[in-house]
Amino acid sequence: MAEISIGIASDTRAFATGVRSGVLQPLEDVEKALDGVERAGDDATADLVGGFKGAQRATKDLERDNKDLAETMSWMR
Repeated sequence: MAEISIGIASDTRAFATGVRSGVLQPLEDVEKALDGVERAGDDATADLVGGFKGAQRATKDLERDNKDLAETMSWMR
C-alpha cells in the first residue's frame, strides 16, 4: 500500500484535484476531508481579513478621537 504524507501548511488543491479526477483512487474519504480543510482555511482567511479591517477602523476612530481631544484641550488653555 502506498503511503501519502501531507504537510499541515501545504497547499492541498493539487492533491484534491488528483483525488477528484480518479488518479488517486485508493483513497475513499480523502476528498471530503480535503474539502473540509480547504473550507477551514478559507474561513480562517476571511476571519483574518475581517480582523485586519476591524483594526483599521479602530485605528481611524482612535486617530479621530485623538484629534478631537487635542482640539478640546487647546480650547482649555
